[in-house]
Amino acid sequence: MTQETTTIPNSTKTKTTKTTKTSSFTVFWLEEGKAQCEIFITNLANPALEFCEHLRKLAKEGAPITHVCISPDMVDNVGGLGVSDKLPDDYNWTMRRKEFVPGRPSRNTNGANGT
Repeated sequence: MTQETTTIPNSTKTKTTKTTKTSSFTVFWLEEGKAQCEIFITNLANPALEFCEHLRKLAKEGAPITHVCISPDMVDNVGGLGVSDKLPDDYNWTMRRKEFVPGRPSRNTNGANGT
């Protein structure tokens, strides 16, 4: 959020307004195998979501449209992009199950062999 101060004409007063940077949403899709995109400059997701629905409806009706997806660019995120190397002191999460035994087959039921 940014603040903007303006002087009111014919007055000694100033006016401070808080403004939010405008976010954008980009809709990506393939049409006849070629990448396409449409950018929506707005803080509201509705126009981009409605466009996604429209593309999916066209695809359902037989248009050569596939892989419709949406990506937000939220400019007022708290932190920058990326991952921090610093972990909290009490962080001890792991993807491995607690009873992991090297060499023992996974409990995976879909046929994949992993640990």
